[in-house]
Amino acid sequence: MSDPAVHRTAALPAADDAGAVRWLDPEEREAWLNLLRMVAKLPAALDAQLERDAGLTLFEYTILAMLSEQSGYTLRMSRLATVTNASPSRLSHAARHLESRGYLERGADPEDGRCIRATLTDAGLALVVRAAPGHVATARDLVVDRVDVPQLRALRLAAERILARIDPDGSSHPDRAAPRATTGGPTQSHASGTLNERTPMTIDVHDSPGTQRYEISEDGTVVGFLTYRQGRGLVDLVHAEVDPDHSGRGLAGQLVAFALDDVRRRQLGVLPHCPYVQRYIDGHQDDYLDLVPADRRPEFGWS
Repeated sequence: MSDPAVHRTAALPAADDAGAVRWLDPEEREAWLNLLRMVAKLPAALDAQLERDAGLTLFEYTILAMLSEQSGYTLRMSRLATVTNASPSRLSHAARHLESRGYLERGADPEDGRCIRATLTDAGLALVVRAAPGHVATARDLVVDRVDVPQLRALRLAAERILARIDPDGSSHPDRAAPRATTGGPTQSHASGTLNERTPMTIDVHDSPGTQRYEISEDGTVVGFLTYRQGRGLVDLVHAEVDPDHSGRGLAGQLVAFALDDVRRRQLGVLPHCPYVQRYIDGHQDDYLDLVPADRRPEFGWS
């Protein structure tokens, strides 16, 4: 693997011309490239074992494992997307696949019918119980047992420092997903880390039928919305807006994915007159283009 961004060659400008770039020295470069190699290779190796032994991808296993550790084996989709580090569309696609196999169910949250939650089924829990030992054995073989105790501690501390930079709120930490009151469980427990000392923002997406708009809120404050008009068998998604102070964090994508998933759940079609919704569907055609009636697609640029 070669990454020209991490070392200087004749084709790159001198430090004086490049604003005193802090090029990596040989030891730093080797550490960086080894990290990139590990990030590329490890998920594939974990995928291969789970596919072979349990018929699951690593991402699918992670979804089921996260649900298995929750009270009532259930979690709102918006929170599940955060703790699995997934885009709403990727999570929605995987959840549909798992639901079709009987491993989870999706439905309205009884505490707030405007929100969608995923619930692990008995079959899904049984699958996690069967898959967990092989997954843990692979994690040991590939990582944990390859290093001694001081090295493992150093690895954990290094990972925490890096995560504190790229995930400063610790929102992707699995222990943030309201674990069961009882300890243990069928899957590997997640150890508490230093990031648990910080509390992330709570993101909630819901339908507000009274105002005919979907809303996304952060700690109870609405920070974005998507207006709609509902007709016979169709929902016209009209206008999306996110507070500029909260832009660049993927909130608009979460909002649109929630709306499209909700429309599908209600077995309705979509007219994406909102330009952002059009672009979102265009980038996720495998997941959502079927919601747009075939005879209406040409007006939005689809054949």
